[in-house]
Amino acid sequence: MINYLETKCEINLIKTRLEILRIQKEELKSLIDPSSLLFDKIKVQSSPEFDKKIIEYVYRASKIDEKISKKKNQLKFLEIKLAKMEKILREVKGLRYKIFVMRCIDGLSVRKIAWKLNFSESNVYKILAQIGLDA
Repeated sequence: MINYLETKCEINLIKTRLEILRIQKEELKSLIDPSSLLFDKIKVQSSPEFDKKIIEYVYRASKIDEKISKKKNQLKFLEIKLAKMEKILREVKGLRYKIFVMRCIDGLSVRKIAWKLNFSESNVYKILAQIGLDA
């Protein structure tokens, strides 16, 4: 289960890093044309300084794009891995595992678990305590 939780945490970290890279790319674009946040149009100017900025922008943007691509690939791999783990956990037999999956993976409340299993809430609390989970 630690592997499952670590994978979920790693997925969240990668999503955060992707967002940071997207922000960095937008900030980089603003160096070229600060008057616009959408950079579909780059103003044509004929100064060596502007040409230098364009070259720097293209280089740095390509590096950020490479990082984004790698992170997306990592994210895809981890999401597939997580889905496989979830499938295995859901297929495990036994009431304790079923309650564990409903609580920890599905994120259901004790009330919803009790309703789905036709149990009393106190029985669900007891089973969660036996598993070692606080409700």
